[in-house]
Amino acid sequence: PLRDRKRFIGAMVTAGALVIASLAGFGVEVHRSYIDVLLWGKGWSDPLPLGYWGGNTVTSIYRPMHVLGEAKLVAKLLGVVGVIALTLAARDAEGATPRRATFALGVAVIPLLAPQAASQDLVVLLLPAMILTAMELRREGGYPSIPVLAILLVHLHRYGLDLLTNHSGIVPFGEFLRWQVAWLQLGVWGTLLLVGLAAYRLAEYATLPGVLERAE
Repeated sequence: PLRDRKRFIGAMVTAGALVIASLAGFGVEVHRSYIDVLLWGKGWSDPLPLGYWGGNTVTSIYRPMHVLGEAKLVAKLLGVVGVIALTLAARDAEGATPRRATFALGVAVIPLLAPQAASQDLVVLLLPAMILTAMELRREGGYPSIPVLAILLVHLHRYGLDLLTNHSGIVPFGEFLRWQVAWLQLGVWGTLLLVGLAAYRLAEYATLPGVLERAE
């Protein structure tokens, strides 16, 4: 089961040893700077108005929460809390499927909920896509087409943005679509498909009492 005291203790001891070794090797200031990056990002990909999404910057643009404006930080925090709650609710589930769904969900939400993300970071989605594809192929009435479609959208993300921002003149209703590009990020939709499928499969093993017991 996911709930394993020995496994937890072993992970905590290993993590503690790594922290001590890292502090000894690199010093406190380096770690403080690293924590700042984790909390706030490094400013490499500050959000730009839609009108400036063209040019060379299109190769790295990935803005999953752009349409939410100032509310995106709240949405990310709620997303983190939701993932934690769902994981705790399915913690006592037996078998490999909930463990795999938990891992797939944890990896799939990285580009969605990270403080800053670029299109290059979408490579992490290959792993949960492989896990979910294998899971769905083993299920009667599964949906292996969903992770496959998700990865296809991720691969087309950069080309779709380039077409809408740099070559909108050759696209029907191109100028209108160019200003709706935040909604048309293929990589974002691919990420949401993977996160949704992993969350759905994990929710099948979740129980509300599991959440309440952890809260107590």
